[in-house]
Amino acid sequence: MNEFTPTLSGQSVLVTRPQERCNGLIRALLRQGACVNCIPLLHLQPVPISLPPNPGMELPALVFVSSAAVRYGLPPVAKLLQQRLKTCTIYAVGQATQASLSAQGLHAQIPESATSEGLLALPGFLQHPLVWIIRGLGGRTLLAEALRQHGATVHYIEVYQRQVPEHAAAAISQLLLTTPPHWVILASLDTALQWKNCAGPFWNTPQLLVVSTRIQNHLLALGARRVYSADTVADEDLVSALQHYHCMQHQCLPTNVEH
Repeated sequence: MNEFTPTLSGQSVLVTRPQERCNGLIRALLRQGACVNCIPLLHLQPVPISLPPNPGMELPALVFVSSAAVRYGLPPVAKLLQQRLKTCTIYAVGQATQASLSAQGLHAQIPESATSEGLLALPGFLQHPLVWIIRGLGGRTLLAEALRQHGATVHYIEVYQRQVPEHAAAAISQLLLTTPPHWVILASLDTALQWKNCAGPFWNTPQLLVVSTRIQNHLLALGARRVYSADTVADEDLVSALQHYHCMQHQCLPTNVEH
């Protein structure tokens, strides 16, 4: 295959991320020749924040689960901890969250796999006596449960909530009637379930690209026929996964290429 040939030419892709996080992925897909639509299935809203008590001399390890957790949660946490913030051990679930922290002058450790399981596998992660998890309302409890089993005191700092955009279902219905996508990118389990709800009986018609085997297995259990997983939620990994699966289906990759 000519390396300059757009590898997603002729493929229509639906991006379902929140609007503020669509642009980079859309540009990357367009560079590869895809036809792209963006219909956010969730948007994020800040919520009133309840902070833990001032920890005094015991510094918490901080876990930011997303870029939105940094955007909404870092200012109040920084105000509480003040100069002590820079001496805290900080973790980010993935590269985008790490970059958001880096932009604020903070170094964060990230796991090889951008998941809760990846964080738990990091050396020393389970040894912290006090951990603050900055996240949205709800979500997985795996981190807190594992940390508490190892004796840690864990506080959630929930700083945003996920809401369904008012016209999402109507926009999805219109798209499916006029230009149904070949691929739908679903970057969280909440988004995947919202896609199923909005698309109704047609939810299983496009090919679905998710960001973890956990989400993939969940959708397979719901009856998904063609659901594939990218390595991470990063733009380049999503595009690379689409290229890989599309080319495998059309036999346009050398036989020695692995993914």
